[in-house]
Amino acid sequence: MAKIILSYRRSDSEAVVGRIRDRLSEYYGEAAVFIDIDSVPFGADFRKQISDSLQSDDILLAIIGPKWVGQRRAGLSRINEPTDPVRVEIETALQKRAQVIPVLIAGAKMPRESALPESLKQLPYLNAAEIDTGRDFHQHVERLIRAIDLIFGGNSDSASPALRKSETAVRPQAQSGAKPMDGKELADFAAFYCDQTIVVGRTAMAIGMVSWLSLGIIDLIGDTPGMLGHYRTLIAVPSTVAIFAASFSTPAQRYWQTFLSAICVVDGLVVFGAALVEYVSGTGFNIWQWMAIALVTVAIATLFPLRFANAVGICIFGLLLVCVFYVITKQPLNVSLFLVIVFMISCFVCVSVAFFRERTLLLLFRSSQRQSQRRRADFNAAEIVGGSAAG
Repeated sequence: MAKIILSYRRSDSEAVVGRIRDRLSEYYGEAAVFIDIDSVPFGADFRKQISDSLQSDDILLAIIGPKWVGQRRAGLSRINEPTDPVRVEIETALQKRAQVIPVLIAGAKMPRESALPESLKQLPYLNAAEIDTGRDFHQHVERLIRAIDLIFGGNSDSASPALRKSETAVRPQAQSGAKPMDGKELADFAAFYCDQTIVVGRTAMAIGMVSWLSLGIIDLIGDTPGMLGHYRTLIAVPSTVAIFAASFSTPAQRYWQTFLSAICVVDGLVVFGAALVEYVSGTGFNIWQWMAIALVTVAIATLFPLRFANAVGICIFGLLLVCVFYVITKQPLNVSLFLVIVFMISCFVCVSVAFFRERTLLLLFRSSQRQSQRRRADFNAAEIVGGSAAG
């Protein structure tokens, strides 16, 4: 039975390791997560104990904090001592070709190759996970859990009989149709959705920022008249920079969909207000230019990873603003109808992209949940078998 083993140095990371263990145990079950495998009876050979505990299909999490190397004022650092339990744990895992995942905590960096013994020289080249011990702890641990799920899923051919039995028990439920998610599952999916789309969202913000910055520079060089030039130069450019910076804040990541929806609402109101001010002032108003800006705004909203319901609400809101603007400015009927139809087509594309994006991520989330259920069933079954054999 595959298991997850936590390797750490007590003086370096004992407090956070307990939190990581609790989170992994909650997800995989108590029997799946092993900690302190270097705690062996007096007189026993801890090297043998570690070797007996580790199997090739296990995952060893090497928890690395700022003091993990164990630097001393004089003599070898602890990691370079042949009897160092942390060194022996990782050495044994690498020798048995078990999966080793370095986990950097408290802002620690991967140790330099020159600071490690020969047997651990490959450790700095392993892709490391990072876990913030502060506000982003749960989000980072969720990312680590998904990485572990992928590793376990990749080893399905060597799964134990208990796991294969558990798969048959889970399959009928999956085939009978997905149950509606309860409050906890909805919250978990929201966190999963944010984690999967945050890079996409920031990329869309960066595209918008560069686009408006480029147009603003053109306006300054060409001395674009009217509110259009002021909008792109004095409003759009600084606002997009501020929005991109705000996306890195904890509230934005915690309330990801609200943050993205608020951006779209504010942007729509700014475009509406700026166009209306220019129309009222009568200085260089051009309906086609402002409609082009509205379509660019919808295009950027399409790049935003909005969920389906949010995308529908935003598009309805935008369509109402366009209609109100045409009524206030008394545009010709043929022009209004044409532009509204074009705007509706753009909104349809935005909503369709949001629908398929959310559907794809929901399937991925449920697949991850089913893997977790199978994993727990496997560990529980193995515990029962192990207990019966011991009895």
